[in-house]
Amino acid sequence: MKKILAVFLAVLLLTVALVGCGAPASGPAAASGSQDAAEPAPVTIKWMHHFAEEARIAWAQDVAAKTHELYPWITVEIEVQPYDQYVALLKTKIQSDDAPDLYNLQARALLEEFVAADYCADLSAEPWLDTIMAAGVDAGRVNDGVYSIVQDMGGSFVFYNKAIFEQNGLKVPTTYSEWINVLETLKDAGVTPLAAGYQEVWALLVDTYADSVPALFENDPDWAVNKMNGESSFADDEVFAQSMQRIYERTRYTQADAFGSDWNKACELVATGDAAMVIGGLFALDAIQSKNPDVRLGAFALPASENPADSRMPLGNPGGFIVYNGPRQEAAKLLLSVMLSKEMAGKYQTLARTLSTVKGIEGEVEPALQDILDVEADGRALSTSALAASFTGEYQKAYCTELVRFLMADQADVEGFAKTLDSEFAKIA
Repeated sequence: MKKILAVFLAVLLLTVALVGCGAPASGPAAASGSQDAAEPAPVTIKWMHHFAEEARIAWAQDVAAKTHELYPWITVEIEVQPYDQYVALLKTKIQSDDAPDLYNLQARALLEEFVAADYCADLSAEPWLDTIMAAGVDAGRVNDGVYSIVQDMGGSFVFYNKAIFEQNGLKVPTTYSEWINVLETLKDAGVTPLAAGYQEVWALLVDTYADSVPALFENDPDWAVNKMNGESSFADDEVFAQSMQRIYERTRYTQADAFGSDWNKACELVATGDAAMVIGGLFALDAIQSKNPDVRLGAFALPASENPADSRMPLGNPGGFIVYNGPRQEAAKLLLSVMLSKEMAGKYQTLARTLSTVKGIEGEVEPALQDILDVEADGRALSTSALAASFTGEYQKAYCTELVRFLMADQADVEGFAKTLDSEFAKIA
């Protein structure tokens, strides 16, 4: 165990920096930008993203082709980078005068950092802005400008294999005791209750967010900021202690090699029925169903108490697409407008099995997505789009390092975990 922990933490420190991105008759592509009578000079723009799922990668290629079809002088080159290295590579490219013209960021703190550095073009005057839901625009507001557009909703959800639940006579849990009963029943039946890809730190964090974000941020939106500023301590935070205890308890129900498995493996376990559930964002749907198109999936909010009304689902997306504030920004804005048109957003919602922020998209919704919409309709969703729900920089590295130590330990030492975090954060301040 010590050897595995040492190797895992070594990799973690290298990767964690990320976590602490003819015109249609209507929609953004029809409304965006002003064009001269004469066709502009040819321009090649770069789009760097970190899509990992095949459907999303293919969709991005379609967006690039559609942009060239509508605006023949624009050629789009796409560069795909791994999620865990994305921000580090992005910063390197910007500093090397090789910035992509369109990129994305997944954290509010990073957006504010990039806006302050003048790396983001202001989108507030774009004529297509009112075709995007408020949740897709508000997350990108900084000061008096709009610098990021959220393409689809995010969050942290429990996805479950309906066939496994049916075979074991299980219903969706609405209280914490029911949740533990589901985990125990599956374990007794020889089924891995919860698949996990903790080898990848982002997957570990999204997993923990299902509990920690509603618990810590609903009543204290500045929770993370206050911890980094030293205005409150982990050791004196009873809500933090309770959340970490629950997270530790459920990680006892993952597969044996959870910290040696990546996200792809976790999704495979659910797709094949070797595991019943996985906690992740909406991207989990495509990742699971691409491995087994016939799998039937549902989704629910992670219970945290004996009151069903307390089961809050984090729903929102603090990250989005950004146009680089450079010489090719007008062409990049046209690319973004095509991406956010009803046509391309509708394709994305279908192919990626997600919920678009573009208004007026029609069509059937995946059953698991409908489950999420039902939770939102019941008033049990916590909007997270404008929350700074993670630490930044060295604080995030320290938090993740100690979180891994805590979860890999044979016993839950919540008090020791909290005191260590206070000590490590004090060193950084």
